[in-house]
Order: sequence, then C-alpha cells, then structure tokens
Amino acid sequence: MRRNILSLVFALVPLFFGVALPYVEFPGNNRYLNLFWSPVYGFGLFALDRMAILRSRSPLALLGVIAWPIAVSCALFILGGKVQQGGHTRLRMISLCLLFASSCCIVGLQKSLQPPFSQVPTFYKIFFSIW
Repeated sequence: MRRNILSLVFALVPLFFGVALPYVEFPGNNRYLNLFWSPVYGFGLFALDRMAILRSRSPLALLGVIAWPIAVSCALFILGGKVQQGGHTRLRMISLCLLFASSCCIVGLQKSLQPPFSQVPTFYKIFFSIW
C-alpha cells in the first residue's frame, strides 16, 4: 500500500483541484479555481464541444464529464507509479514540487470569469454551460 501512496497523490490531488475545487465553499463564501488543472480536465469537454454540440445534454457529455477525468487520473496514477519505481529520490522530490506548484495556481472563481482568465477553457465553465 505504501508504494501506491505517491500514485494516489498524483491521481487524486489534480482531480480535486481540476474538477471539485470550484464546488467547495470556503469561509467567507469564497470559491476558487485552479488555472492549471481545471483546463487539463476541461480539455475533454472542450474537445467534445468543438466536435459535437454538447449544449443539449447529449450522451457525449457524459463521456467528457466522466470518462475524460477518469482517463486523466489513471494516466497520472501510472505516472506516479513510474516516478515511484524509478528509485531516484531527486526525481520524486522534483515531481512532488511540480505537483505542489501546479496546485497553487489558484484564483477566485469570480475573478476567473473576467478577462484574461475568461478565455481559458476550464472544466467548471464548460460543465456549467452544459448543465
């Protein structure tokens, strides 16, 4: 189990920051958006929106809402396993620092809806426009 902790961290931390963070209310009625992971998870919805019209709650929307985040998380889980198996402590530390740095790219949700951030295709904005 201890071997899989780094893989789980690589899979679950970005999933939280990319998908769930805007739906969590912090003290003071504040909500936030991660500018790195939310576009990564939003890319699936963005690509499907460009290929098909998702505004009508089509079955393709489920592919972008569920399958894409699962696929990204699985890929990050595998990447975390590769980093763990590599045996290089320096590589592990650099990877964790990059994960931490990417998780710190946070802005307020209201600010993310204004320029220049309003042009970024995030999971929250595309999901909100579909549902």
